[in-house]
Amino acid sequence: MRLVKLSTNTFAEEDDLVAYFGEELPARNPPGLFMFRNRIAKDALNPGETVLFSYRGRLRFVAQAETGRLDNIYMPHPKYPHCFVINLRTLRRADVPLDELENRLRTRGGLHTSLRGRAWTRISNSKSAEQVVTSFLVCDGPVSARRGHN
Repeated sequence: MRLVKLSTNTFAEEDDLVAYFGEELPARNPPGLFMFRNRIAKDALNPGETVLFSYRGRLRFVAQAETGRLDNIYMPHPKYPHCFVINLRTLRRADVPLDELENRLRTRGGLHTSLRGRAWTRISNSKSAEQVVTSFLVCDGPVSARRGHN
């Protein structure tokens, strides 16, 4: 499990974030293509691994990686040399402060690091950690492509 911190430079407002996950990612080729800078080792993200996306100090989206880290040959951009594909069928919204998530993961999920650190923080892949994250999901179904809907 990994925590990805999303930038307010990229997403100025909450609506920008919702549009990105609900509209932009599904429209990419391949669908779910998530581009990023060189902040994660080539073998540090596994297909099927849960990825937590935080924004402004809150857990906002949860999904599984469909691929590991890839070279970005799909939408080449000098700022984003790497990418992975999010399994959009697993994409769910969440809404919880990172402090609360961190406290719950410390007591029930075996967390031994801070979620306030740098991006791409590794979190235990234990069943109890997954259950903690699942308890914070806003809805059971995938994120809708329409802005503002779950």
